Amino acid sequence: RAVFETIEAVAPSPTTVLILGASGTGKELAARAIHRRSERAKRPFIALNCSALSESMLESELFGHAKGSFTGAITARKGIFEAGDTGTVFLDEIGDISPATQVRLLRVLQEGEVRRVGENVAVKVDVRIIAATNVDLVAAVKAGKFREDLFYRLHVVVLRMPALRERPEDIPLLAQHFIDKVRKKINKPVRRVGDNAMQRLLTHTWPGNVRELENAIERAVVLSHSDEIEVADLPPGAGDAVSPAEVEAASVGHLPYMDAKKLAVAAFERRYLSGVLRSHGGNISAAARAAGIDRTNFRRLAKSYGVDVADVKGDDAPSL
Repeated sequence: RAVFETIEAVAPSPTTVLILGASGTGKELAARAIHRRSERAKRPFIALNCSALSESMLESELFGHAKGSFTGAITARKGIFEAGDTGTVFLDEIGDISPATQVRLLRVLQEGEVRRVGENVAVKVDVRIIAATNVDLVAAVKAGKFREDLFYRLHVVVLRMPALRERPEDIPLLAQHFIDKVRKKINKPVRRVGDNAMQRLLTHTWPGNVRELENAIERAVVLSHSDEIEVADLPPGAGDAVSPAEVEAASVGHLPYMDAKKLAVAAFERRYLSGVLRSHGGNISAAARAAGIDRTNFRRLAKSYGVDVADVKGDDAPSL
């Protein structure tokens, strides 16, 4: 919610935004959300991964080039700043660009103009720049690897994308979203994540963040032989065959205390809600009374943890 509040606040302005976060946390999704909510929404949105290209290719992609400026440049070509004029340019992995490219990028930010490779004529451009990185730019500046003046040009509004392990309460919602997305694509009857499998999802550290979770759910839906994902359907790293007690004790032992506590609490809450619902035959009102929780809040909590009332009616209560 804090991320969305920042997006809503910054989107209407032309301000440069720097998005920080590990791979897979949704940095490009955040950039696209800013663009869609801005006055430039109907103008181009161009994304470029700066770490995927060599220095010469990156400069050509960013600034364009003149005909004959290098071997293979048989025609003149616009760069993304010219192509994205009046729109938004998203530069992913900005921390990996070379010092020479940093100088040229600084000119775009300061003067609003670009020079194609091999040309001396400057072209005015009106682009909003959104940059992203998983590099510690402060440390890079101190080490002399990133220009301080460029850092401050980019560091106007900073949006930090939290790692998935920092928000385990989002895992059930995201998992259900990905199930619904995948089952429509491959036409399988999978409807939910089973309790034991969800416990593994909640206690996995997710180094690949949301992207890793999406891949894990897609794999599980493809391999599932029932209407719910089981532990055996999960990737080995997220579904090792150990007992619930071992999962709780061992899989969070390497985490900081507060992160481990969040994971443990989230896993417990889901099992508890599922258990109390099953013990009352799926009757939300009865389950809410037994839990001492307002019915509306109980339903909201159950939904947030992916506990489907239709799946627990008539089942026996699980041990907690």
